Amino acid sequence: MQRIRSVIFIIGWYLNGLLVLPVFGFIGLFGNLKFKRKLYPYWSKFSLWWLKVSCGVTYKVDGLEHFASLKLQPSLVLCKHQSTFETFFMSAMLPQHAYVLKRELFLIPFFGWMLWSLRSIGINRSEGSKAFKYMIRKSKEHLAEGTSIMMFPEGTRVKPGDASKYKMGAFALASILKIPILPISHNAGLAWGRGKFLKNAGTIHIVIGAPILTQGIKPDALMLQVKTWIEAHSDKDLAP
Repeated sequence: MQRIRSVIFIIGWYLNGLLVLPVFGFIGLFGNLKFKRKLYPYWSKFSLWWLKVSCGVTYKVDGLEHFASLKLQPSLVLCKHQSTFETFFMSAMLPQHAYVLKRELFLIPFFGWMLWSLRSIGINRSEGSKAFKYMIRKSKEHLAEGTSIMMFPEGTRVKPGDASKYKMGAFALASILKIPILPISHNAGLAWGRGKFLKNAGTIHIVIGAPILTQGIKPDALMLQVKTWIEAHSDKDLAP
């Protein structure tokens, strides 16, 4: 039965994408930034709703009140990366933010154009220190405008239970700019696994932590603190 429900999800998801992504691309190229930031969460909210209706995948959130702090103090949001699910959740729920992502994602027709037009920070990892300096400069611009920075510190999706290696760049960025880190943990990979067609019914548990102050703390110490918190708050099973 879950296989049939997963097929229904994919069909509805792609049909909706065929309708809205060209609109996203057009508005991404020609619309104003304020309007685009209001429009962008639509695709994410639809995906979360359709996942619930078609596959029985729901979610509960602890610590949602911590998002309110971002309106007062733009921060670096660091989220565990297991699934496509959390990209939709963050886009739908997180206050004004800019993603740090691979530059090549901008080349995806329509969707990538929208990401580019939202002033996401696209970097080329192979450029090393040059890419890091670019990320710092663009992050400063966003923070000055009241926009938080969103990153996945693992750099790629990691299967539940697998050991994950966190990248130092995010923590060096927070240390240099002296901005708080807002950690987010979840177990979405148990419901929507990396590269998995089958969606498992159940309730994903998302935990949003209190802001972690970074001033005077070295990047390696920050990484250990954030990684320990995130891994400790990732449930090993889906709730019914």
